[in-house]
Amino acid sequence: MHRTFAAMIASTLSIALLAALNDRPTHDEIMGWIDVETILLLFSMMILVGILTETGVFDHLAVYAYRVSKINF
Repeated sequence: MHRTFAAMIASTLSIALLAALNDRPTHDEIMGWIDVETILLLFSMMILVGILTETGVFDHLAVYAYRVSKINF
């Protein structure tokens, strides 16, 4: 099972269980659980990796790492 799918199912079931127990969190509480800074950090890192992938930086670093590892052994 994919981790994202499992996380979505677990979160949906937990909210459904809280609703069944009549202890539902409010919308503001749910929004307070989300760490916006972490989401923005991950989003910006994904953008940077996408741009660097297109420029070939990771290919260059892989070749460089391979050359350095051959020299040391």
